[in-house]
Amino acid sequence: MNKKDKEKSIIESYKKNSKANFEILEIDKAREIFPSYTGENPDFIIKAGNEFIGVELFMLCLNKSKIDLSINGNKFTNQMHKNSIYSKSFNSIDEAQELLKKCIESCFDMQ
Repeated sequence: MNKKDKEKSIIESYKKNSKANFEILEIDKAREIFPSYTGENPDFIIKAGNEFIGVELFMLCLNKSKIDLSINGNKFTNQMHKNSIYSKSFNSIDEAQELLKKCIESCFDMQ
């Protein structure tokens, strides 16, 4: 199984577990709507109702990444940004979804 297939299986698993109703568009179908789409950035385009949503998968590092970054000879550790307003950890998908909902609501409240 290649990387793209693994990523797609993650989204399909989320769809099944969350009971969300959306379609994961194949690259050629996504290009009909977004001609410059390459299958990356975002990783996938999904259709939920009449809306098209870009989905980018990434590894969530709650504390810090195990992978050190080296840029132009300088070493960096990939750490999450600290934000004292929201919890930094969760123990279930329900807690993660609740946290995400609060973050999104506060974002729209600021506009």
